Amino acid sequence: MDLLPDEEQQAIIDQSANFLANELPLARLHALEGRPETLSEAVWKSMAELGWFGLGLPEECGGVGFTLAEESLLVRELGRVLAPPSLLATLVGARCAALGGAPEVRDAILGGGARVAWAQATDPAPAQVGPPCTGACHVFDLAA
Repeated sequence: MDLLPDEEQQAIIDQSANFLANELPLARLHALEGRPETLSEAVWKSMAELGWFGLGLPEECGGVGFTLAEESLLVRELGRVLAPPSLLATLVGARCAALGGAPEVRDAILGGGARVAWAQATDPAPAQVGPPCTGACHVFDLAA
């Protein structure tokens, strides 16, 4: 079994690493001084144009058509630069919307027009999901 990346996978690694080195270098974290990071609209749209939010989604679901293997290579590169949690949340959100039958939400996420954040309900009553979400929750990434 060969576990080394093939040519397409290596291209994903190289392209994402180069983009992140230019747009999200680790040195940026010093300037934040512990504050949450907000990615600019331009950087977010560029990521959407590169197909990152739908990289592991089938083409019939609006994605690029790769698999979770390729998506994990992108996530590894995001981890190397300590990218904001909203990026991973957006990848998962796009997958949930695509496979959950919410094409409008999926398209908004894939196009870079909607951001997703991780949250945990803080109310004893469970949060109600739907338009709109209700209930008290703690949002883990204010940049979303």
